Amino acid sequence: KISELFNIERGKGTYTKSYCNKHRGQYPVYSGNTFTEFAFINSYDYDGEYLSWAIDGLAGYIMHTNSKFSATNHRGVLIPKVENLNLNYIKIVAEPIFRANIKGRKGENGENEYTALPPFMVVDLEIPMPIDKKGNLDEKTQNDIVEKYTFIKEIKENVLKYKKEIAELEIEIDDNTCNYMEVLITNKKYFDLNRGKRITKKE
Repeated sequence: KISELFNIERGKGTYTKSYCNKHRGQYPVYSGNTFTEFAFINSYDYDGEYLSWAIDGLAGYIMHTNSKFSATNHRGVLIPKVENLNLNYIKIVAEPIFRANIKGRKGENGENEYTALPPFMVVDLEIPMPIDKKGNLDEKTQNDIVEKYTFIKEIKENVLKYKKEIAELEIEIDDNTCNYMEVLITNKKYFDLNRGKRITKKE
């Protein structure tokens, strides 16, 4: 269970836009429906490597943070309480499980979504954890899985990039390098036009 691996906290409602404007600084504040900083203030609540997730809005998406930061009450924070955890691995396996348990308006293809996943809904969620022969958490296997996942992710991103580049390619004929003429598609000298055979459903 998530609660066996982490202490689960909810961010503070103190960090409103008004508060953040009055206490501007260098430390990020993360909120719910964001994948980037909500604001920057002159203090922080957490210092180190943590996972946090969006409680509402686009609920269940997980962020991996290794810095000094704070969180609003729209974001939950997972604080490791056991050793041998690779938080990148946890993010990979936990995020789809979190997303599968959200409640609320999911919309069409994720558009206009407003969902929720408060801390009490996370406590008993279970994730697969590799273990060694002694039944201890296997950090090496976690690391190996993260490495393979990262490799595959990079390949997919490159494929999408190349696909876009190929789609944008254009072929042009340079009039200065060759002579050409326009030909009627009906010109029998160059093309034979045949109609396909008529086939009925019975056939």
